[in-house]
Amino acid sequence: WWALPVAFLAWLLLWKGTFGLIEKGVSTLGLITLCFVVAAVMLRPEWKEVAVGAVPSLPHHDTAKYWFMAVSILG
Repeated sequence: WWALPVAFLAWLLLWKGTFGLIEKGVSTLGLITLCFVVAAVMLRPEWKEVAVGAVPSLPHHDTAKYWFMAVSILG
């Protein structure tokens, strides 16, 4: 349900927004991303588990449903 209002707001921002506003918005999102990285480092996770979780893997059950969803997303 949120797709239409968010798409409308993005369109409105791109249509009516100035370059400076869009530039500051993207810069703010970059700063937020850096805050997430710093928070992740400060939490001191098990980096091996983080790496294992970051690598995609196929499910061991219900593979037909997985492939149907993957083809649906790509299609």
